[in-house]
Amino acid sequence: MTNNFSLEGTWEANYIMGAPKDLGEIYPHGAPKITFDLEKETTGGQTGCNNFSAPIKIDGNSIQFNEAMAVTRKMCPDMTGEKLFLETLKKINKFSISEEGNTLNLIIGDIAAMRLHKL
Repeated sequence: MTNNFSLEGTWEANYIMGAPKDLGEIYPHGAPKITFDLEKETTGGQTGCNNFSAPIKIDGNSIQFNEAMAVTRKMCPDMTGEKLFLETLKKINKFSISEEGNTLNLIIGDIAAMRLHKL
């Protein structure tokens, strides 16, 4: 059983399923980051280009990122990374956290689609 409270805080992506290149190449200004505020049931962070925020629903190890995300509208030279990150987030339906509490897997069905480490 995953402890929801260990989800609280900021996480940085180090793997995203379907990334066409190394994350360092598609996120030259830094990998995407997600901050969870469980008390307010919100999340926000950095897409690698823009900032985003959205309400979330968590029930046990089920998680749903609201599709109505607020995203700033800065144009970056390559929007591939941001598009991949946001589209993947919208499909996530489960999560797991390593026993050490420092790795977060965001899961679609049974597939770990995104891996993040705690900052």
